[in-house]
Amino acid sequence: MSRWDNDEEGNPQYPDLGEGVAKLRRKVRGSIYDIPREQRVAYADAIERAIRAKQRSALQGASGAVPTANYGDVGDRIRAAHRASLAAYAGKVRRARKHHEWMALYEEAMEEKRKLGVDRGTKD
Repeated sequence: MSRWDNDEEGNPQYPDLGEGVAKLRRKVRGSIYDIPREQRVAYADAIERAIRAKQRSALQGASGAVPTANYGDVGDRIRAAHRASLAAYAGKVRRARKHHEWMALYEEAMEEKRKLGVDRGTKD
């Protein structure tokens, strides 16, 4: 009997996913929709946990090391970090300004508006 055999007639042949999944499979008998929703969710969660455990043990192999995912190119990650730090820098500078610095900037901007002849409070 191979690990893919299933005792029950007419059921698909699945690998052994442990006693928790087997117990829930026995409850199903016909259609998955014959059991309440809470039990269907528990069944799906049990299957997912069992499959992940099988995959994890298969990936570990003899060394016991689990490979880590490599998300994208290293250059992409560096560029993204650089963009994020540049975007955060403006906020850092604004937060560091003192009240008198803000007032000096405001006065400069108002002086420039007056030189350009921008009238205050009117719409064109």
